[in-house]
Amino acid sequence: MTKGVLKLPMYEKVVIYCLGKTTGDEFAEWVNKEVYAYDGKDEPVNFGFDLDSELERRDGICIDLAGMQVVWVRKRRDINGIAHEVGHAVINMGRDIGFNDMSTCSEFYCYAIGWLTEQIYKGKTDDFRQ
Repeated sequence: MTKGVLKLPMYEKVVIYCLGKTTGDEFAEWVNKEVYAYDGKDEPVNFGFDLDSELERRDGICIDLAGMQVVWVRKRRDINGIAHEVGHAVINMGRDIGFNDMSTCSEFYCYAIGWLTEQIYKGKTDDFRQ
């Protein structure tokens, strides 16, 4: 499994990602660890759905955790799946920043989708906790 945490340059938006098969418990444990490392909140994330069944029936998911994006794609080398889920994450981030009309801020969406897809595909991670 490939995992990482990225911070979108200039916008201070965080994406937690995981590529490869996993169980709901493993996924939840890892997400909780990363959320705690970033914001210091020591309370379990409430996903609001049955994580095991979602991970079983889908090829990817994007979860918006109060502005922090969590991206999971079943196949590690599935660049289309990564780009698809990153697209959801970027739409969420754009909304949070106030970019509600894609036609007036398409550069943000194109830049963010391209950069995040490339970083995740390459397995990059930021260590912004230093």
